[in-house]
Amino acid sequence: MEHRNFATPSGRNIDVTTVGSNYHIEVNPGDAGMYDRYVVQELIKEMAAYSPLTAAEGKTFKVVLLSEVDRLTKEAQAALRRTMEKYSGSCRLILVRLNNHPPAPFFLPLSLTRAITPSLPPFPSFSKIKRSPPPLLKS
Repeated sequence: MEHRNFATPSGRNIDVTTVGSNYHIEVNPGDAGMYDRYVVQELIKEMAAYSPLTAAEGKTFKVVLLSEVDRLTKEAQAALRRTMEKYSGSCRLILVRLNNHPPAPFFLPLSLTRAITPSLPPFPSFSKIKRSPPPLLKS
């Protein structure tokens, strides 16, 4: 865990906790509140600036995992769209939402058209699982 400090153009300092390695970084930009735009832009720019990981196919990239993206402000979503298009050659983004329901109408509409969105079936509840009795032991 690492505590990162970001400075806004107005001179305010924002502290955000990140988890990462040389190849990836994980952050919750919503923790910055209304200044989440600066956190998103600066983290992606910083990750794109360093030498990336080389994959077997010869492609080079780093991974940025943004959690709770459904809490981002509209300004941060617009900044994320612009930044991810600019640095798509050197960074791969993983966006994680809190809620399982469909996103709000303003939630990253252009980004979702450019992204792979896996759809996983919901986990069955334990009450719906039919369990058979254990087999009898032969003596």
